[in-house]
Amino acid sequence: MADVLSQPQCGFDVRCPTDVSDVHDLRRQLYKSASACKVDDTFLCYFSGHGVLDRGDLYLIWDNTESDFFATGLPAQDVVTALKRCNAKNKLLILDCCHAGGATGLKGVGIPIEDLQIAQANHLILMASDRLEQAREFDEYEGSFLCSAILKALGADFYEADEDKDSRVSIQDLMVWLEQSAADHNRRNRLRVPQPYLFGQRKGEFFLTKSLEWKPYQVGLPDLSAVVILPVAPMETELSRKGTLERNMVVGIG
Repeated sequence: MADVLSQPQCGFDVRCPTDVSDVHDLRRQLYKSASACKVDDTFLCYFSGHGVLDRGDLYLIWDNTESDFFATGLPAQDVVTALKRCNAKNKLLILDCCHAGGATGLKGVGIPIEDLQIAQANHLILMASDRLEQAREFDEYEGSFLCSAILKALGADFYEADEDKDSRVSIQDLMVWLEQSAADHNRRNRLRVPQPYLFGQRKGEFFLTKSLEWKPYQVGLPDLSAVVILPVAPMETELSRKGTLERNMVVGIG
């Protein structure tokens, strides 16, 4: 996930936890990254791992988490708080874990989104599962379904995932892609995957990739075959020369 999000088509400034001894260090790094964002930024926080419901609260499990989840796990509410305090206009939390719906406040669990008083344009949580559902890993995907589907949408299957064909993958495009991918998996497999779903406040555009302003260009060869020229980096635009392009930031947990 870090590799794909840092590629030119996404352009995120990826920050993964370093030298983390416990969830308290993890929380400090998360809060520091969230606080560094400016209004025009996009902030994405991705967690992949185990999620446990304990006394109605969702805890994200770290390497040294023990049975006392309150003391040694990371409360999902703390991550939601980081998004609340972040100044970025577009914010997305991806919870790729079991019981991810426990972070939203649905059915009395977690922090209700309406109580967060977020003034920015987009404040969203993408969840791999509902509050009582499990999100499993599969050999077919070499990991979780949600992670695999997102990576395909932002990488190899970009043009298929770009539902409105505007050369960018938006949140709307991604959700259509995830719905179709989950339905396709469940048709082919006995072990089904939960339907990922989005929760929160969505206003205006929210893109996960940049527009590279590039169209396929085909060159004919003497033997009547053809090659297609591909860009190796985003094309420079008038905006980039003036230094006014928006900056993206992503934080990965787990």
